[in-house]
Amino acid sequence: MLISEDEARRQRLIATAQIENRLIYFASEVGLQVSEFVWNLGQGMAFPGSHRLDFTLCDVQVRMYFLEQELIDYATNPHCSKLDARLEDVIDAVIGIDVPPVADIYMIPASSHRFQ
Repeated sequence: MLISEDEARRQRLIATAQIENRLIYFASEVGLQVSEFVWNLGQGMAFPGSHRLDFTLCDVQVRMYFLEQELIDYATNPHCSKLDARLEDVIDAVIGIDVPPVADIYMIPASSHRFQ
């Protein structure tokens, strides 16, 4: 189903808030804290395409990428098991639980450098 650019932008914004809230929730379940959410290097969500999320989980900087359609789908189905599983994998990786490597998740020790 085709949607207007205004509707797509609205759904992107809904999805970003839901993703941030889910990350905070999943992290809090294991006693971790998430901070410094930055979407698209601070450029916001005005444009379609792939979207980058940088955030800090404890002292680890994490970078994830989301396709446009993933965000639109997540806005209408916020408990999408596939995307929730990706978010939980990030938490598990930081606390040391072995998870399969995921190509679109990058973890950088916070002490090494800031996001670029």
